[in-house]
Amino acid sequence: MSRAAAIKSAKAAIPKLKSSDPGHAIRGWRAAGKEVRPVWRVDFVATHPPADYRSYVDAETGKVMLRTDLRKTNSPGGIKPKAVEAKNG
Repeated sequence: MSRAAAIKSAKAAIPKLKSSDPGHAIRGWRAAGKEVRPVWRVDFVATHPPADYRSYVDAETGKVMLRTDLRKTNSPGGIKPKAVEAKNG
C-alpha cells in the first residue's frame, strides 16, 4: 500500500471527519498478537471531531490497527519531566 493510500485509509476510518491537513505517514512495524506487521504510522490534525490523530494502518491490508488522539494523552505536551537524581551510596 502506498503512503497516500495509508493516509486515505486512516482518514476514511473516522466518521464525519473534517480536516484540511494533508497528513503524513512513515513506515514501521507494529506487534499484532503474535505477529509483527508492516505498518504506516499516519498523523494528521482534524477540525471535526477536533483531534490530533495518530493511526497505525496495516501496510498490506489497509486496515486501521490502532488510532489515538494525541491531545488526550496523559503527559502534557511541551513539559519535560524532572530528571531522577542518582543516589550516592
